[in-house]
Amino acid sequence: MNGIVDKLDVNLVLDLEFDEVEGEHIVIGPYPQSKQDVGVLVEYGVNAVINLQTDVDMNHRGVLWARMVKEYRKCGVQGVNFQIHDFNQGDLVRKLPEAARVMRQFISQGMKVRCGVFLLVLGLCALYCGNGKSAFCCDCLFVYL
Repeated sequence: MNGIVDKLDVNLVLDLEFDEVEGEHIVIGPYPQSKQDVGVLVEYGVNAVINLQTDVDMNHRGVLWARMVKEYRKCGVQGVNFQIHDFNQGDLVRKLPEAARVMRQFISQGMKVRCGVFLLVLGLCALYCGNGKSAFCCDCLFVYL
């Protein structure tokens, strides 16, 4: 642009702070980007991370998934990536139910999971409505949005 700023990312994360869904073993908040962020997750008691970003999204932000997985493993955190393209309803409908199933599996094993808001909504639907209804809940979410 002006020789100083190479690109602008409106999703810049300066402080990694999370909110916990009480009684659900779910933590929501910004995406982890560094070794230090993994340490913060561990302090929150997180031992599973479900990421919905694509490689393009992560590369745009300078985040390498392979490096993050390596840091997660060092700290005993399980990392899973379901690459969902932004603003692509078909991609969401195809991939979110499996991500929610994995989240439910982690939670049933007593793990605390870090996820984003979309997965939180669908995951809670899957937890309380069962697998057969989670796709319906996902469709309802899209109608609402």
